[in-house]
Amino acid sequence: DAGLSETLAAAKAAFVEDHTAAARALHQLPALAPSDVITTEATRTENIFIAQPQQRNLSGRIFGGFLLRRAFELAFATTYVFGGARPVFRQVSEMDFLRPVDVGDLLRFRARVLHTSTSECGRPCVDVEVEA
Repeated sequence: DAGLSETLAAAKAAFVEDHTAAARALHQLPALAPSDVITTEATRTENIFIAQPQQRNLSGRIFGGFLLRRAFELAFATTYVFGGARPVFRQVSEMDFLRPVDVGDLLRFRARVLHTSTSECGRPCVDVEVEA
């Protein structure tokens, strides 16, 4: 915000405060939400597993492709449960491997729906975030 004028910075702060207050109210009292609104908490799914030796790579750590597949499967299942129909995969926008995973590590993958929209051809689009 360093490059914004004082007027624009104040308008931005007011906008953020208004929307944060509205989101806080809906989070604390979800019954007040419009009928077409679902909180992200209601779309959460998770998967917990122990990394096994058969998933390791040549360096003895868990293969990144295995972790990517598990994240994809959870995102697919989350979309299927949320949307009620078999999803069609479009893209992975970002994947960060922050730490290596060793055999025996307990992993928890959490997924949630971030946003829904309708594509140009009229099909629903669902953006899902998966964290481990």
